[in-house]
Amino acid sequence: MNKRSRKILCELDENARSNLSNISKSCRTSQQMVSYTIKQLLKKNIILGFSTVFDYSRFDLNSYIVLFRLFYKNKKDFNNFINYLKHTPEVSKVEILDGKWDVYAMFLAPNPSYFNKMLHKIKADNVNLIRNDMIITTVVTYLFTRNYLRDYKKTDKKYVIVGGDREITGLTDNQQSVCKFLLEKPLARIKDISKKTGMSFLTITNAIKILSKIGVIRGFKPVINFENAEIICKKLLIKYQGGPVFEQKIVSYCRQHMNVIDIVKSFGEWDLIVTVETTKKGVFNNFLIGLRELYEDIISDFEIVDVLKTEALRYLPKNHFDEESE
Repeated sequence: MNKRSRKILCELDENARSNLSNISKSCRTSQQMVSYTIKQLLKKNIILGFSTVFDYSRFDLNSYIVLFRLFYKNKKDFNNFINYLKHTPEVSKVEILDGKWDVYAMFLAPNPSYFNKMLHKIKADNVNLIRNDMIITTVVTYLFTRNYLRDYKKTDKKYVIVGGDREITGLTDNQQSVCKFLLEKPLARIKDISKKTGMSFLTITNAIKILSKIGVIRGFKPVINFENAEIICKKLLIKYQGGPVFEQKIVSYCRQHMNVIDIVKSFGEWDLIVTVETTKKGVFNNFLIGLRELYEDIISDFEIVDVLKTEALRYLPKNHFDEESE
């Protein structure tokens, strides 16, 4: 990607529903060039699609991460498993990994019992393919903008929080209709939503504003193809010693690093999962060295996994609003 494409991709990551005028002003280029660049990013499969960032905790849902290690018999079986996960309604994220683990999958479920039954079904349906798995329960996730794409040097990065201890939000019928539409089509135009739902332009606009203000919708982001975008993506799984004070030190260090794009607080085998993206070799190693120099006495263990591709990304179950309407 050239410099202009990276800047525009960063603007989309900050708000994929932003209009061409705002993006062109921020990137100091014409609206025509912004439109052309976005079309090229889609055409070249650098952007695979878009996702509405919902705070699942507002819908009384919990998040669970499962790392799968597979019996790699052939590529067809592997792809069938990926497609199986992608068509599982409760799946939030599917990533293909390189290393000890083959697949990183995140699931959204109302309670541990529901998740347990769902995972048992996945294992039963793929009994000859799944070699091993590791379950990690998510507590809260920090999502940062990809400032590294425009070499943004400031450390006060914008971020949103998804998950944690949140009050359950009761939605009106209109708000639910808007959420359902934006889950399926994050960049849908207001007039298209109006045609499908029968709601007025003003009603829809106000619903999106309110949903964003109260934290139900946390943003709109592109799904990036790392290989085509020439982006290196790695996850650092961390186990630390001590209590919240020590955790906060590590989190604070990670939050200030330009290439950290999300931090997941969790419990189970690992306490933190930090995702780092870069367009330059050596950046991740420098990040890890800096972290270890400061907190080697706190970090009891860590593991690095390479992320090759994001296959699915959504922040609510695929059929969530269908179930609500039943």
